[in-house]
Amino acid sequence: MMADSLEKLEQNYRSGSDESSRQIVKQIVDTLDSGRMKWTCADKTLTLIVQDAAVRCEGAGISFRPEDMSGVLGSMEPFDITAIFANLLDNARRAASKTDTPAVSLDLKRVRQMLVVTVENTALKPPKIKNGHYVSTKKDPGHGLGIMNVEKKVGKYHGSMDLSFKDGVFTAQLYLPVYQEEESA
Repeated sequence: MMADSLEKLEQNYRSGSDESSRQIVKQIVDTLDSGRMKWTCADKTLTLIVQDAAVRCEGAGISFRPEDMSGVLGSMEPFDITAIFANLLDNARRAASKTDTPAVSLDLKRVRQMLVVTVENTALKPPKIKNGHYVSTKKDPGHGLGIMNVEKKVGKYHGSMDLSFKDGVFTAQLYLPVYQEEESA
């Protein structure tokens, strides 16, 4: 929903489609202004993405817990926030929906000079790995780029990413440096 709108907005921005972009921005602003937000944080882009994930999870009967949100995204660009969080939360929701006890959690916290982002979800089996990279099991063409996009965006900010699977839970943990100039802003 909202994540899809943000992705379309990015595509329109890159292609120069102003009118279509204005319509998408109006839809996003209307949602923010409507008071229908169940969850908010200081970053509006992240608020929209998490709200979208909450609505989608709720609609699919998935327990969704945005936990500690004290972490600060700093000067991260909205398109990068979208690429990281929309992909992680969408993948988590899809995997969790296939389990008997579907659950997704999101945790952002500041630990010294790092922002630690943890997304966990129930999963039936570990993700498929080929040549050291996670690959999609989706049949539709154009899928399977999500984790690679997340990895690319995390690298842009000189961060790192750990992915693991244990006892029916998949965990994506990101470590993003928080720079000194962001602290004083």
